[in-house]
Amino acid sequence: WDIITINGFTDFDSTWSLSTVYFYDTNIGWTQAQGWISGAIRIRLLRTTDGGLTWEMRTHPWLSSNALIQFFDTTYGYRTGSNIPFFRTTDGGETWDLVSWYGYMGTFSMQFLTKNIGWMSTDGPVLTTSVIKTTDGGDHWFDNITFQCSDLSTYLSFVDTLTGWIVQWT
Repeated sequence: WDIITINGFTDFDSTWSLSTVYFYDTNIGWTQAQGWISGAIRIRLLRTTDGGLTWEMRTHPWLSSNALIQFFDTTYGYRTGSNIPFFRTTDGGETWDLVSWYGYMGTFSMQFLTKNIGWMSTDGPVLTTSVIKTTDGGDHWFDNITFQCSDLSTYLSFVDTLTGWIVQWT
């Protein structure tokens, strides 16, 4: 492992932390920083095109401390998180289009196998988790499975359109 230090890109007053990371290839990647500015928490979306040596801030209308990002190439990607809608970019994150608001409070895991087929694990009503699925790139979502749980931190992983795993924190 190589340690990469990210310096000089934020206007944070104090210590900041990174809350997600996604790399499309060895050079192009995304992360999110959060920290304090004038007594309020602020979040910055960052992109690198040189393997993490330098980072640039990107604008995004909705930011969440629980961010999820996935890209299929250098231009086409998705972004969502707790209490925020599902967004798509087709220009490398220069702009983000609101695709859908699926009505769930928390989103803990997202995985797309293709640009159209994907799943998310989300909070449902009182100690219920739903795994929702899309077959049209996030325009529409449907419940794939809903179950009672003791913890809402649910994560998923799929290897193909029929085989997947769901795990919970507790």
